Amino acid sequence: VHLRTTETDVLLAWIKGALAARPELKLVVMSASMEAKAFQAYFSGAPLLHMPCKAHPVELFHMANQRRNYLKAAIQAVLQIHQNEPPGDILLFLANEDDVDHACSQVRRESLRLLEHGELIAVPMHVGLTPPQLHKCFEPAPVPRVQGAKPGRKVVVMTGVAETSVAVDGIVYVVDTGLEQQRFYNPRTRMQSTLAAPVTPEVAKRRAAAASRCSPGKCFRIYAEKSAKHGLSQFMYPEVMRSDLTAVVLILKRLGVESLPAFDFMDPPPPEALMRAIETLNFLGCLDDDGDMTDVGDKICMFPVEPMIGKMLTEAPRHRCSNEALSIAAMLAVVPVFVRPSGQERAAD
Repeated sequence: VHLRTTETDVLLAWIKGALAARPELKLVVMSASMEAKAFQAYFSGAPLLHMPCKAHPVELFHMANQRRNYLKAAIQAVLQIHQNEPPGDILLFLANEDDVDHACSQVRRESLRLLEHGELIAVPMHVGLTPPQLHKCFEPAPVPRVQGAKPGRKVVVMTGVAETSVAVDGIVYVVDTGLEQQRFYNPRTRMQSTLAAPVTPEVAKRRAAAASRCSPGKCFRIYAEKSAKHGLSQFMYPEVMRSDLTAVVLILKRLGVESLPAFDFMDPPPPEALMRAIETLNFLGCLDDDGDMTDVGDKICMFPVEPMIGKMLTEAPRHRCSNEALSIAAMLAVVPVFVRPSGQERAAD
C-alpha cells in the first residue's frame, strides 16, 4: 500500500471483516510510504516489522526566504546545480503536469547557453505520458560529444504521483518545491477541485531520500527552513475524506452493507459526503427511498465507470444513441487523448 486511495480503504475494511470471520486467514500489509502505526492500530495491534534499507547520507539545503514564484526558483536551482555541482542526475518535484511541461521547456531553452558545462536534457514524468515517453526517464545521461568535454546530465521532472512507485537510478540531486496536487470535494456544492497543497514532513523526507539510492546526495528545498518545521501540513487527509463517495456507496450497497456510518473505515468519511452520495444515487434511481438497491443500481454496478456515466449508458438505448454514449464514456474514462505541447497550445487547439 503506497497510496491510500478510496478503493484501498474500502478493500482494507472488507478484508478486516473477513479476518474476523475467518481466523485462519493471514494478512500482510507492506508499504514503503504509509504510516505503519496507523495500520497497526487499525488491525488491533498486529505485529509490526521494520525492514531497514541501505541509504547514503543526504545533505539538505533550504531557501533563505520564501519565493513567490516557486516554479521559477526551482528552474534556477536546476540550472545552478548543472553549473556548479559534480556529475549526477537531478530529480525535480513539481505540483502538476502543466508545471512539469513548462519546466521541461524552460530547462531545454536555458540549457542551450550552458553547453560548456555539459549537455543538459529534461525528461518529464507524470501519469499522462505514453510508455515510450516514460522509458526516456530511465535512459542514461548523455555522454560528452567531444573528447575531454564535461559529461552530460539528465533532469527528471515529475509530479508527486510517481514518487512512490518509480525509482530512477543515477539521481544525486533532488529539487523539492514542497507542493503536491490533491483532490478536494465539497459535498455542499457537489463540486470537485484539484489544488496544489503543501506536502507533509513524511513526504518531504521521502523525496529527499530519492537522492541517497546510489551515492551521497543533496536535496535543495524551494522553501525556507522555518516553513519546513512549521509550514508543512502535519497530516494529509486520506482520499476517502475528501472525495465524492457516490461510487463507493453504490459498491457498498451492492455488497450488502446496510448501515454506511457503521462501516469500519480506517478513517471515517464526513457524514455530509455520505448523505450527498445517497441523495445522488436516489436521484439516479440506483437506490429507493428506503436506501435499498434497485434493479437500475444493479445494472449500473456492472459498468466500471462513475454512477452518472453508468446511468447514461443504461438510458442510451431508449434514445437510440448507444454508440455516442459509449464514445463519451470511453473519453471520460481515460486521461486526455489530445496533446497540447507547451508553447503550442493555440496551434494544438
